[in-house]
Amino acid sequence: MSRAVLLERMAELVGAVRCSHPIRVAVDGPDAAGKTTLADELASVLRGRGRTVIRASIDGFHRPRAERYKRGPDSPDGYFQDSFDYEALRQELLDPFGLGGTRRYRRAGTGSLLEFSLSGTARTVAELGPLTGSQAGWSVLACSPDTDRAIVSQSGSQSEFLVIRLSSGQVVATYPGPASENGAGAASYDGSLVAIDGPSGITILNTVTGEQVANVVRRGNQVDGPVIASALAFSWDGTRLLVQSDIAQGGPSWIVEWATNTDLVNDQTSSVGLGEVAPLTSGATMFIQATYSPYGAYLLETNGTLQALPAADGDAAAPS
Repeated sequence: MSRAVLLERMAELVGAVRCSHPIRVAVDGPDAAGKTTLADELASVLRGRGRTVIRASIDGFHRPRAERYKRGPDSPDGYFQDSFDYEALRQELLDPFGLGGTRRYRRAGTGSLLEFSLSGTARTVAELGPLTGSQAGWSVLACSPDTDRAIVSQSGSQSEFLVIRLSSGQVVATYPGPASENGAGAASYDGSLVAIDGPSGITILNTVTGEQVANVVRRGNQVDGPVIASALAFSWDGTRLLVQSDIAQGGPSWIVEWATNTDLVNDQTSSVGLGEVAPLTSGATMFIQATYSPYGAYLLETNGTLQALPAADGDAAAPS
């Protein structure tokens, strides 16, 4: 039986359930078994059949790290008893869709921004919750003690960025978040810049002044119409931005010098496919793990040139 046929059969079984409240479907299995992929695929098939689907994950109800690891990082009891806030999961997500439920739900619980010392002790910097509506959760995009600033993104139907002062926990600014389902947006390491996905492009915002400093527009190649690309990561100094469109379909990617709107790498036209891309911990240089090219890995240097990295046997040459 093919996977597509199996998914259709599963959708039929879900559709055959008759009850007076919404149907709750759980996908269980060990870590890395493919639960998320299966749940996403099943949700897509059900939506294709005209069903309303609320896709959620227990990962949205993780307890704070200090609570999860209080018995030690390798404790079986800690894994089963301390990993998740089961009471919040029932109250916020499961019970609202049960018999007599209110249908008012959250996909995730509250959140806290924690600071950990090298010894492992934790300090609560700021309380981030509770989430409202069908918010998905919180993501820390930048945290810089040097600039006393953290950027936290709240994803979901009312997404927003919070600029938080680490020393006091004060939220010093709030900005509308990305209008994209592909991710939480991006921030420079020092939190001075955020890239906000939107229907007309990616807005680059200076969080210190509150000013919009650029708008980056790149479009995908889906056959049913142009797709605005999404911001994934800045270089360490914030001058370059990794952009990708059609993420679920593996669409084209770019590394853009946003101030001049210049493509430094465009994997539609370059011999180097942008697989994994990560900033080095200073300056504008970025590491590229190529998906296709004569060589496996490159550095995009400060001057904009691509430098092939030595292979395992020490042989390498500059890309043509």
